Amino acid sequence: MSKYEEDKAWADKFLPHQQEIAQQAVRVEFAPIEEDLRRNTDLVLRSVAPPGKRLEDIRISARVRRHKFASRYSDQLTIRLDRPSGVETEMPKLRGGYGDFFIYGFESDLGSDRMHPWLLGNSVMLRDYLNRGGYYTIERNVDNSSRLAAVHLGDMPPRFILASEGLVALDDKRIWEPCRKCWWWKDSGGLAMPLDDNLQPGTGTGRKCLACGFRWQSGWVMSLTAPKV
Repeated sequence: MSKYEEDKAWADKFLPHQQEIAQQAVRVEFAPIEEDLRRNTDLVLRSVAPPGKRLEDIRISARVRRHKFASRYSDQLTIRLDRPSGVETEMPKLRGGYGDFFIYGFESDLGSDRMHPWLLGNSVMLRDYLNRGGYYTIERNVDNSSRLAAVHLGDMPPRFILASEGLVALDDKRIWEPCRKCWWWKDSGGLAMPLDDNLQPGTGTGRKCLACGFRWQSGWVMSLTAPKV
């Protein structure tokens, strides 16, 4: 069994739970293997159409990570960039236009077939962010079986998450925060200042690092998971 087949077999046990999540929107069906291989699709949503009009397929991809990563990486989502085997992975499919929504989460406990935390996100927004040069870091699996693009949830725009459970909410009163790009090599870590819509110092969601000058959009609060007051 190849590494891809091993990972696929492990991830498939979460499909029933992912189906439950997707059903918060509309009726959902498992996608044929061809959809997964070619179109970045694990689940297909059938939307309700008016009489006389054909049904439109809404495609949802799904990714689940091991339980051991949940406590450290629940503030980000990862997208597989490539595998040594050359099998086409999620990133080129996503950037190529496939997928409408995606489910992303972590194995709730070792050996479980359910996820926690998880989110149901908007693939169109994520694709736009990536295709416009949105920032992400590149990581490798510990066994070097693939490379991953890690996107910070704090860099995503409002309405990016449709539903979620168990995510860590961000503090909307943050003024300064560590730079995504250079925090690890500066003596005290680069700090980013808030910018307004004109990219001038202000209180907006734009951020500019005072150390390296890197800019990105940040500061969005995940209101769906924020504590109730």
